[in-house]
Amino acid sequence: MARWFTCTPVRFPGNEGFFARDSGLLCKGFQGIGVSCRAIMPGPAMDGDCTEDLIRTPYRNLEDPAWWRSLQGEGVVLYAWGAARYFPVARAIRSAGYRLVTHIDSSGTFGILGGAFAYWGALWRIQNGLGITPRSLALFSIKFLSSVSWSLLKHDLGRSRHLHQADLIGAVSPMAVERIRRVCRWYGGETLASRVRLIPHPVPPSMTYSGQTKGIRVLTVGRWLPEDWNQKNPSLLKKVMASLLAANPNLECIVVGRMQEHWKEEFMRNVGSGKSRLRLLGAIPNWDLPAILQSSQVSLCTSNHESFHIASAEALCCGCSVVAPDLPELPSLRWFTGENSGRLAPPNAMSLTQAVLKELDAWRVKTRSPEAISELWGRRLHADRVAAQILRDVAMDSDSAPSSRSP
Repeated sequence: MARWFTCTPVRFPGNEGFFARDSGLLCKGFQGIGVSCRAIMPGPAMDGDCTEDLIRTPYRNLEDPAWWRSLQGEGVVLYAWGAARYFPVARAIRSAGYRLVTHIDSSGTFGILGGAFAYWGALWRIQNGLGITPRSLALFSIKFLSSVSWSLLKHDLGRSRHLHQADLIGAVSPMAVERIRRVCRWYGGETLASRVRLIPHPVPPSMTYSGQTKGIRVLTVGRWLPEDWNQKNPSLLKKVMASLLAANPNLECIVVGRMQEHWKEEFMRNVGSGKSRLRLLGAIPNWDLPAILQSSQVSLCTSNHESFHIASAEALCCGCSVVAPDLPELPSLRWFTGENSGRLAPPNAMSLTQAVLKELDAWRVKTRSPEAISELWGRRLHADRVAAQILRDVAMDSDSAPSSRSP
């Protein structure tokens, strides 16, 4: 039996939540297609670790080819963002004779090598997503200057060395594939660029649709805490929810995710008479989410930037359509809203509100099919399908052996 591993060189909790997403869920995906697989992370152990599926080891072992050889595996999917600091881990895996798939959780906008003006535009929008302030301008200026100086040495040189170790380089959306290939042409020409493949984040197979009744319901899932506001943009969400509830008296809105009490109160005050149709559920376990998604029609994303947006991917697999801002920093959402599965709108409250209302109309006249949406995206995103696709891509690339990679 083939033996694979997933690895992240960061000490996260190895509990059930870890195995519900990213490298932990991909491990389960391999198991689901009959491939022996365990996840690897640095130690020491943490409370709640799922020890049957998890290997904890001192970090130094991740940089030791002999330790990797002792596991007697065939391949590793390394969730390390292609980062320079994890080059020694990638090199050790390659030196041990494994097939290496290095996974990059990114929109693909790395720096000026992928297009200077595109990068600077993204940098401006991300730093000033909630408005221009002296702090946001200072951060933009620092990152702008670093992009044309020390970042090229600190990040791009090390990233190039890391990516040259890989048999395959995974990108999470079609647009990220093209962006990362553009950068890889600088790093190693067409040979390196050809190793970049679409490997989306996996979604649990429990996220599916099997005929549940879908109400007139809009759902959004995220982290609504101050440290995430610049990314998730809850102020925009609050305005859109209020407008939606005022426009459609039959609509129910659900917000899932951690939120401070005073912000919950602000949400409720803002929707006025619609507060009886707004549910703020807080954080819920991932395994409780399918039932809510399966009974909802539309998943709303109001983020300023995301590498992938797992919440939208899970919603699609449960037969929801998706609405999101039309921003270059949301490349996966451009993918997700294609093929009769959603729509994009300019990043303002009025446009997003109208987009959601149009999407609800599409459900009303039955031009949205939960069965079709779920089947299409489950085939692409369920963990077992992603694992199987990785093995097919590795097999197709089998002529390019790890021993031929540049050191």
